[in-house]
Amino acid sequence: MDYIEQKIDVLFENKINYQKLDKVSDEFKNSKIRNMEDFFERIKSINGISLIVGSNGIGKTFELNKINVSLIKFRDYDNLHSIKEAVTSASEYIIFDGLDEINSNIQNSVLQYALSIKDKNLIISSRRDFALKRNLFDIKYNVYEIRQLEESKIDNILKMHGLNKENYKNIYNLLKTPRFLIHLLN
Repeated sequence: MDYIEQKIDVLFENKINYQKLDKVSDEFKNSKIRNMEDFFERIKSINGISLIVGSNGIGKTFELNKINVSLIKFRDYDNLHSIKEAVTSASEYIIFDGLDEINSNIQNSVLQYALSIKDKNLIISSRRDFALKRNLFDIKYNVYEIRQLEESKIDNILKMHGLNKENYKNIYNLLKTPRFLIHLLN
């Protein structure tokens, strides 16, 4: 197994803080996204910068690789000039993957540059803790979070592979992260 479908939560979108909405409101009902295809269709109709966050190993890069647009992996660049060149040759949609993986010497200048791009639709991925530290959880950005796997989904996957949940009690929380569950299954 190399892929597990995940859900995506809307945290902020179009200047609405979905985390503060009443759980029965119509807006709140729109705060769940089933898969990456739905996510991309949704953000194509939204202006501004979209930030997708999640914990280490949750599948941000894996999911973003499935979208057929220019994917710029920050870890592949060591200076701002080379990132600007990549942006110039990119299509109208750009995915900056791994905001938290930028060389620390250029981190501030790259972040400022990325947040200043106005002529392209921009998706930025980052680990959740990094985005929080950089104050990116803000209504001026569209922020989405890839959720951990639900226990029922983990249980079903283990059962499908002939594995007993009881044998994995001491690492069960790790299995909520797709990378670890896939590693166990392989």
